[in-house]
Amino acid sequence: MKVSFSEIFDVVEGSINPKVPVTYNGSGLNPGQSFALGETVMGVDFSQYTNGYLEVLKEDGIYHIQSFY
Repeated sequence: MKVSFSEIFDVVEGSINPKVPVTYNGSGLNPGQSFALGETVMGVDFSQYTNGYLEVLKEDGIYHIQSFY
């Protein structure tokens, strides 16, 4: 399903924080595991997608990121 970046992540004071458990490329993040804008995490610079959308599969409360828009 297609969801907005802001449904999955908060961006506050230069940091990105997952709102829900997420996985991508075999790695995962949980709420509270924040990282800096521009930092590469799980092989991705998430700051490029803060105004975009994600294609995800939701399974047992975990959002598995498939692609970025």
